[in-house]
Amino acid sequence: MAEKVYTSTAGRIAGYGVGALLIWPLIIPAIIDGVKSYQANKSLNKDFLSKAAEDKTIKAYSQMNSIVFVPIRNYEKTFSMTLIDCETKKPLTLTVDVEN
Repeated sequence: MAEKVYTSTAGRIAGYGVGALLIWPLIIPAIIDGVKSYQANKSLNKDFLSKAAEDKTIKAYSQMNSIVFVPIRNYEKTFSMTLIDCETKKPLTLTVDVEN
């Protein structure tokens, strides 16, 4: 997912850079667009990391929401998720069936 929404900072700078060789004022948007592209990618990373699933403790009678990113080549409609009781260390495996 992340790879699909990132902007190509190097590609943008290179595109403007080639144009700037012919028309020098294009160097200004090259710099501005490159900086904004970098900042946008950095913001996306922060957002994805804040939402990504990780090892967490879920207290009794509470809930957790998280996003699981799966490369399309690894996607399966049905998958398993294992929860582990912190006190007993016993696993509980849940089967998830994604509906389209």
